[in-house]
Amino acid sequence: MQMDENKRLRNYDRGMLRSMFVSLFASIVQNRKKSEGLTFSKLADALEINKSAVSRWFSKAPNWRLNTISDLANVLDVEITIEARDRKTGVIYTPYGIKVDSNEGQETFLATGIITAGPTVSRSSYPPAKTFTNDQHQPLAA
Repeated sequence: MQMDENKRLRNYDRGMLRSMFVSLFASIVQNRKKSEGLTFSKLADALEINKSAVSRWFSKAPNWRLNTISDLANVLDVEITIEARDRKTGVIYTPYGIKVDSNEGQETFLATGIITAGPTVSRSSYPPAKTFTNDQHQPLAA
């Protein structure tokens, strides 16, 4: 019985994540339609795919691959930021470490010590991460 519940929750979470990406890009496309006259045909041309594929994406839940999401972001010239919130603790994880608010209201990141593979070059400048070294996430002594 527990397995069925876990499977149901996993399928729900997958559907919600797909829905969030579709809603995100639909919002961008709708805005660009008003401000720049963007159409599904123009988007399809920029992506070098058939217009009917783009139309289907926004009429039913697509199962996009990461490459498709990246291509959409690239063509629309938007940067996607990724965060994951721990459901039990509320801690927010980012590719740069644990996100915390500083006294000045600016985002700060705690280093996690995890090395990730992937490109190190960015299209924009991200806020600099503050380096922390001990398990209590205390800053290095000056």
